[in-house]
Amino acid sequence: MEAPPIMAPDVNGTRPQPTRAAWRWWVWCAILTPYPILLGTLPILLKHLSGMTLDTQSVLPSTTRELGWVAAENLGLFFVLFFLAWIAARPSPGDLFLSGGVRIPGRTLSSYWLLPLGILYSIGVRIPVSLCLGMAIGVAYLLNQGDPAALQAYRPKIEEVIDPSALAEPLYFILTLTLVSFVVAGFREELWRTAVLVGLLRILPLGWQGWKGRLLVLTLSSLVFGLGHLPQGPAGVLATTLLGFLLGGITLYHRSLWLAVLAHGFFDAATFAALRLAQQYGLLDQMLGK
Repeated sequence: MEAPPIMAPDVNGTRPQPTRAAWRWWVWCAILTPYPILLGTLPILLKHLSGMTLDTQSVLPSTTRELGWVAAENLGLFFVLFFLAWIAARPSPGDLFLSGGVRIPGRTLSSYWLLPLGILYSIGVRIPVSLCLGMAIGVAYLLNQGDPAALQAYRPKIEEVIDPSALAEPLYFILTLTLVSFVVAGFREELWRTAVLVGLLRILPLGWQGWKGRLLVLTLSSLVFGLGHLPQGPAGVLATTLLGFLLGGITLYHRSLWLAVLAHGFFDAATFAALRLAQQYGLLDQMLGK
């Protein structure tokens, strides 16, 4: 017979609440946690097995039709894994922060705040990510005695994710700003992050349910998320690790999946728009070192 649910603090460590048996959350984490790493290393493995060099094809295809199929495949694979994990743990919507409100200390804001806060947070997380990335590339540049090639060697390999020239096609560009940014990246990745954060917090000892536990699970999930972006090179891993940490912090602080989804979606959409502008004004080849 299965042991009755134990009482454990919620993810903010503020009050006790019933939860599932611990083994269920272990299964949940075991299924979902490796997902980004598998997704990030699979394209590299397939390229090696097919005899292609790593710079011959981006993760996202270059045609609108293929982009739609890849988006559907990515979403389908994730939700199959998510369903298998859900069968084990059976989390409630509240466990995954699916309510429309945004919590701040002392009150809960209505869902009308999601859009403006999502835009502001997308700008806010870009600043530290850009500063950290710029500092890392600058250090690499100095360590290589000012060799200009170091700037190209250590920049994020965005062309490994998407062919920037494909953004010139209007429908393709619209799909990257909407479907890719807010659904494939924003919703899928933030649902994964929230699920892993909550699952890891549930299996931590009771003494780690406060800020130490939140910091630990934020760090672990962010490292996994960063490693899932291996095709972008070391700089891409660094940037996405920090981005994942900040977005996870937003989720835990506000207890809102949707706020992180919007912040992530606007972040990615702005990146695609910047690439399109750089291409339009002839700056893209210079950025990519061509």
